Amino acid sequence: MLTRHVARVYVDQEVGAVVASVLATAWRRFEDIPEARPDQWLKVTARNIVLNMRRGDARWKSLQHAARDAARATTAAVDDDRRLEAKVVAVGLASLSVDDQSLLRLQAAEEPTSEELASILGISAQAARTRLSRARQRLHDVCEQLLAEGEVLP
Repeated sequence: MLTRHVARVYVDQEVGAVVASVLATAWRRFEDIPEARPDQWLKVTARNIVLNMRRGDARWKSLQHAARDAARATTAAVDDDRRLEAKVVAVGLASLSVDDQSLLRLQAAEEPTSEELASILGISAQAARTRLSRARQRLHDVCEQLLAEGEVLP
């Protein structure tokens, strides 16, 4: 009787889940079930359970929607920030000397150790570390200046 009622009236709900919830509630509140019309009490309980399930589903969908919106906003902001950083670095790198550009590109592309970099450049490891450090500092200074002036903003 209860299963047919739920299937007929609440077609958008999973019948088994609703009936199981109704029976669990009836078991917990056995003393509250009226002796005269227990079927009516079960139907009202089914209605309340379905309404609670629908509210829960609506809250869940709202939460998922809000999470998707927040993720999109965060991702868009991060992507915009990364694009701006890449643009600033590209413009800043182009303004450096050819030697600094090639040194920084070599370091970024191959990530050699100080000894490997020294071997490639034909200088000591300490001199290679110093040149790399100074080139990075010059790039940093140029990028900071570009950002402060706002010349590379989209």
